Amino acid sequence: MPQDVSLVCDDPDPAFAWQVPTVAHIRWQAEPCVRRLVRWAENTAAGRADQRKSLAKAEFVGGGTIGPAPPTARGAK
Repeated sequence: MPQDVSLVCDDPDPAFAWQVPTVAHIRWQAEPCVRRLVRWAENTAAGRADQRKSLAKAEFVGGGTIGPAPPTARGAK
């Protein structure tokens, strides 16, 4: 990596500190998402429609596992 494959993990992991190259990942807090999921399950179990949307703050943490797109993917011929 990243010559042939780019890698992004959707959860941070403490082991990333030991990786060479560093792993690109998305840093976010799971607790608000879990609370929303529990609230949705409770409402659904009670027969209440719950189609509310919620947003979670997330941060992309670039790492050494992301390479540039190949020239053909950037529009070069």
